[in-house]
Amino acid sequence: MTREPVSAPSRDVIPLTPIQRVVCAVACLTFAFDLYEILMLPLIVQPAVTTLENLRPEMPEFIFVWGYCS
Repeated sequence: MTREPVSAPSRDVIPLTPIQRVVCAVACLTFAFDLYEILMLPLIVQPAVTTLENLRPEMPEFIFVWGYCS
């Protein structure tokens, strides 16, 4: 079995178009916002559930409701 030489990868870099840059920027902002929402969810949902539903964390109903939110 003979080995063929592997050519080096080309150095031709195609720059992003302005539309591609906007799409990447929007995707980054969306990802950052989604991450923020996921991190803030436990801080917001637990007090809201305890206030609106009159539940305490040691009650089984609270664990049932909180299981859907986490």
